[in-house]
Amino acid sequence: MKTIVSRSSARLRKQLRPLGLVLVATSVACSPAKPADAPPEALLTDHEAPKPKVTASPAKAPAVAALEKGDFAVAESGLTKALADTPNDPEVHYYLGVVAEQKKDVGAAVGHYKEALAKDGTLAAAAGNLGAIYLDQGKNAEAKAVLAPLAKGGDPALLSNLALAEAALGETAAAKGHFSLAAKASPKDPPLLLSYANFLASQKDPEAAGVLRQTAGLVPDDVGMLTTVGVLQKSIGAFDDCIGSLDAALAKKKLAEIFVYRGLCRLGAAQKDGAKDDFTAAIALDKGFAPAHFYLGGRFAEAGKKKEAKAEYDEYVKLAPNGPLAAQARERSLVLSGKVPAKPSKEPGKDAGKSGALPANGPKGTGTKTASAGSENCSSDPSATTCR
Repeated sequence: MKTIVSRSSARLRKQLRPLGLVLVATSVACSPAKPADAPPEALLTDHEAPKPKVTASPAKAPAVAALEKGDFAVAESGLTKALADTPNDPEVHYYLGVVAEQKKDVGAAVGHYKEALAKDGTLAAAAGNLGAIYLDQGKNAEAKAVLAPLAKGGDPALLSNLALAEAALGETAAAKGHFSLAAKASPKDPPLLLSYANFLASQKDPEAAGVLRQTAGLVPDDVGMLTTVGVLQKSIGAFDDCIGSLDAALAKKKLAEIFVYRGLCRLGAAQKDGAKDDFTAAIALDKGFAPAHFYLGGRFAEAGKKKEAKAEYDEYVKLAPNGPLAAQARERSLVLSGKVPAKPSKEPGKDAGKSGALPANGPKGTGTKTASAGSENCSSDPSATTCR
């Protein structure tokens, strides 16, 4: 049969996508599977799955062909007729589940996938899609229960989604084991490896650095993926690796956000002049990108150029008055003008933000809360966002 590839969890895809980045259209998935909302032509793959002996309805094949073409209305009509003809055909339920997901009817999709598995417990694609829905809904125990029996067959998509469920349940040893098996089964799948690396980074596992280097080597032309790899490398303190990944990204597409990320990694690698150059380059590309002004202000303050530093902090506040670094920028501006005394900096890494992403103009992301002008803490903590 033709089966829709088990999709990945949208919740975890969003977790891996750097906040504030507006890149080329690159979707970072958490498993090797294509998401259910991928282009129709990417939804289908040839795969022979075990199935019970059911005489197929004449309406089934044309409906599946319509599904392959992305004609969901025709597919649904044909599959509904096929279901009436052969109510015990698990594949028909499976395909109707896929159509329901395309229609954003998650409840109907869950019902069809459950019916498919009730009629054929070996239908891995149905288990994969149902497990991914449960992951998106935060029903991690249910996801594990659906995925675990069929993941024993070694399918990397099922193994990686099972690992995600186990990680969410706090079963970190099992999660690492299943991620490792998935990576060995599909060693050239960048999204899967990135998901594995993200898990390892969350556990402060030193193996994360090697998996990230492996991922970067597979995506030399993918700006979005290279940037995401670089952000994770920064979060674990692998600053030299981060610089290399972002060098490759910038060689393909020059974006202010990427220059700022590389600047922060250069700060972590004690390349202060290079960091200043990156923040300056970011502003040259996009004068309205507020974080670049904040970090350039830090470099000016560190060099004793109070006037220039104050101007950059003030520009950040002007561009992002409610931004995550606005309070710091205002306070640092007051310190530089002599209106308030500087507070002692906190221990490096203790006041780092809670997101692995760059603080941007939007509502998400947090920065340091240290008041002394010019200090951006950098830590090997995976949650750190900024660097001294």
